[in-house]
Amino acid sequence: MLAVMFTLLLKEVPVHAGAPGAALLGDALLAASARCRLYVLADLAGPPGAPALGAALVEIEPSGREALLVAGGVAPGAAAGLGARLIGDLLTELRAEGVRHVGHPASAGATALTSLLRAAGFAEAPYGPLPAVQAGDYDMPEILWLTREL
Repeated sequence: MLAVMFTLLLKEVPVHAGAPGAALLGDALLAASARCRLYVLADLAGPPGAPALGAALVEIEPSGREALLVAGGVAPGAAAGLGARLIGDLLTELRAEGVRHVGHPASAGATALTSLLRAAGFAEAPYGPLPAVQAGDYDMPEILWLTREL
């Protein structure tokens, strides 16, 4: 059996509908705010113009210390471990940029992303990372948050 070799790089790209990795995030880019950043996991050893192997959309709070992971995903049929690599590299990058707390509003059912986040040390919390979604917001439906300190 041949081993698949990658030379992976997580890079930030401009947020727009045609951006690399946009197809991996579904409709999440349609509601992206000006504070959102798009990170893609690219294979540097692959052919030029090859599609991204993974992508994550992150909203950074104005202070720069808290972030909301809006969406994330890897290419269908991607090699095992690429999702964990995407999350690990993303957390390292956010920590280097000064972010100290990351959260994700998890859906009621387990998804691939929530499973990856739990494996990366995210835990359930009663509130999210951004001030607009703190406990006591009576207009907000009950949301299960997965959060992690960096």
